Amino acid sequence: MSQSAPEAAREGRFVLLLGALVAFGPLAIDLYLPALPAMAAGLAASTEAVQLTITVFLAGFSLGMLFYGPISDRYGRRSVLMSGITIFVLASLACVVAPAVEQLIVARFLQALGGGAASVLARAVVRDVYTPTEAIRKLSLMAMVTAIAPLLAPLLGSMLLAHFGWRGTFGALLVWGLFSLLVVWKLLPETLPAERRSQLSLASAFAAYGRLLCDPVALGL
Repeated sequence: MSQSAPEAAREGRFVLLLGALVAFGPLAIDLYLPALPAMAAGLAASTEAVQLTITVFLAGFSLGMLFYGPISDRYGRRSVLMSGITIFVLASLACVVAPAVEQLIVARFLQALGGGAASVLARAVVRDVYTPTEAIRKLSLMAMVTAIAPLLAPLLGSMLLAHFGWRGTFGALLVWGLFSLLVVWKLLPETLPAERRSQLSLASAFAAYGRLLCDPVALGL
């Protein structure tokens, strides 16, 4: 049976929301790239030190992804997702007011840890809600939405830099995080009810990573 227009519109908004959450990572990287020289000048830091803010973000983003899956399997998607976005918001505020490059580097790492929740759990929500076949279709649509972020973010970052300086780019990420937190709070229900949650301890869940590291096939991939 085909969907009615209101149902299709609601589902479209739902997929758009999930796509926006997945875009946290590329947006947080590409938006401020045009501001790197201005950041180095404004913080009296070397180019290498400012570029380190990219490296630590990638490291923190990857590290956060390893933790959010098992934690949300145990405690649910919604609360963990909102906690991660809250960390992203607070770290973005710390980036805006950072007085030196060292503080900025730490704030970027925390920002990445928080942003990783949005990227991972948006995909987990798709698995919770849709059948495998439908999930593949929705993930493809989300990929189309998130592909726009790396294309538009540098242009938007240049505009913010011209009008508000390099701190304005982090201010935009702060606003993005606050808006996302509000939308998730109002529109995204819990998609993993208590009866479907994992009963494994977090230690047992994380031990699976150790077994993967001992698997030559996994290491090869």
